[in-house]
Amino acid sequence: MSHIEDLRKISGIELIFAIVVASGAVCPGGLIIWNFQPHFIEQFSSVKLIFLSATLTVPCLSFNTLLILFAFGLGDSIKGMADWGLFMVALASCLTAVAFGLPLLVCFFGGFSIRAFAWQGIGLELLLTLLCALLCRSRKKGESKK
Repeated sequence: MSHIEDLRKISGIELIFAIVVASGAVCPGGLIIWNFQPHFIEQFSSVKLIFLSATLTVPCLSFNTLLILFAFGLGDSIKGMADWGLFMVALASCLTAVAFGLPLLVCFFGGFSIRAFAWQGIGLELLLTLLCALLCRSRKKGESKK
C-alpha cells in the first residue's frame, strides 16, 4: 500500500487526535526554541527541530498524562481503553500546551529569560498537579458517599 492510501483510511477522530497531540508535544517546544534561541531555526533541519521540540515538551506531556490517569481513576480508563486513552492523551496535550504557553507568553511580552520561563513553567505545573490531586480527592469522596 502507498502512503496516500494509508492517509485516506485515517478517520476524523484519529486526525483530530494527531493534531491535538502534535500541538501539545511539538508546538510548545518549537515556540520555546523560536523565543529563546531563534538562530537554531536557521541552523538545524526540520527533522532535528521537531525532535528538539518534542524533547523539550514530552517529559511534561508524560507527567500530565499520568496526572490525568490518576485524577480520573485507573479503573475507568481500562474499561474503554481505546476511546478513553485518546481522551486522556488529548487532555494531557492541552494541559501541556497551557503549562508551556502561558509562561511563554509572559516571557515573550515581558522580555524575561529562559530561567524565568522555567520557574514559571514549574510553578504552573505544580498548580496543575494540585488541581488534579484535588479533583482526584473529590472524586474519591463522591464515590465513597454512594
